[in-house]
Amino acid sequence: MTTIPNRFWAEHGNGTLNGARGGSAILNPCRKKNVCKCLRSTDSVHPIEDEDNKLCKNFPFNKERRGHLDDHAHCSLAKGFSINEKIYAQSSFLAMGVIGMIGIIQQDWIWVFPYIFVYWYGIFGIVVRHLACPRCPHLHVYGDCLQAPKTIVKRLIKKRKAGPFSRFETFLFYAIFILIPTYPIYWLSSNKPLLIAFLVSAVMWYSGQWLHFCRRCRIRECPFNRAGQLRSALNN
Repeated sequence: MTTIPNRFWAEHGNGTLNGARGGSAILNPCRKKNVCKCLRSTDSVHPIEDEDNKLCKNFPFNKERRGHLDDHAHCSLAKGFSINEKIYAQSSFLAMGVIGMIGIIQQDWIWVFPYIFVYWYGIFGIVVRHLACPRCPHLHVYGDCLQAPKTIVKRLIKKRKAGPFSRFETFLFYAIFILIPTYPIYWLSSNKPLLIAFLVSAVMWYSGQWLHFCRRCRIRECPFNRAGQLRSALNN
């Protein structure tokens, strides 16, 4: 953790940053050049997010946008999620699973059991319990969860983790998220309305993750995380 030196304010004028001034604001140090990670002194910091002890050389500050860092990659990372974001993510994911199960049951009910296993146990028994959620700063630092009630997720987690996914964990992660939108298609192909509804919900959820949520995600270890790509692009 680094304290903003008084010389910074002398060089950049008198102003405030998140309600702090004159050396009282606390920074979560920069991970890469020109990318500031700014937190109020009252914010909790996830221990694995602290790397360097250097103040960003080009700290974003000007009179017009005093204290506003919205145009910097890290500062657009999510802390919590709005109710609309949760409704979008949870409803599209639930619709995808339910429609997939209905389509399989209508054609050959016995084949719904593998899908139930992948969808329900794969997500809550593997991804939530062992893979992404044990590493999630959104849940453990900021007290929020996009896909499910945070109290339920915390109870499901076996233990908190830090560090990258193992090769086996990465394989499981990709297998689950590839099978969920592809497994039911064979049985849905004979029911065009259900197939269209399934594909729409799948596209909604995966595009929402890829284009919005994964770009603001703090789980650096997740294979889907795109926040690092944006930081690299900003530096280039």
